[in-house]
Amino acid sequence: MNFLYEFGNRMDVQIQHNFGTVISGMLAKSQDFRQPLTDFYGWMIRRTNLTFSKLGKRGNSTAFRETLWNWFAPQYTRKDGTVVPAEGGIAKVRGSGAVKGRLRHSGTRVTSRSMMMRDRRTLEQSALSRFRIGNDYLIAQTPIKYAKYQQAKRPFAFMVNEDVEFLRKQILKHLTT
Repeated sequence: MNFLYEFGNRMDVQIQHNFGTVISGMLAKSQDFRQPLTDFYGWMIRRTNLTFSKLGKRGNSTAFRETLWNWFAPQYTRKDGTVVPAEGGIAKVRGSGAVKGRLRHSGTRVTSRSMMMRDRRTLEQSALSRFRIGNDYLIAQTPIKYAKYQQAKRPFAFMVNEDVEFLRKQILKHLTT
């Protein structure tokens, strides 16, 4: 196939190339996107883990990946209106000392340095751990039963424009190399 570029009546540029082989190669690659989807899956795992570490800290008021997580709910409110935070630290009404932090399922207490959804790091380590990649699809799930409830309160498995752009670049790289 010849490609000719004409400007006015004279021919300035002449390019001769067999575009048929380039196009057929791209068509062949467009039938199997497993490699860019595998690269994208690795990207999403890293981004999800980064979401846990950036948004799980107390006092984090900066959104990351277009989301922001709420901190632990207070333990209780006293009759006098004093709100006792999840990490405790408020003076006890009876006795001396301070109220301890809320007891977590793991047996540890919530402190001011505690991280959200990091009790045993089970959810973080298993987020998107079950996956299937086909020629043109990627399905990633978590086996943790309570993950859907946490996802509703504190989203961790989602895509933003930056992720879509990374996938687009991976597909273009796959088709052109």
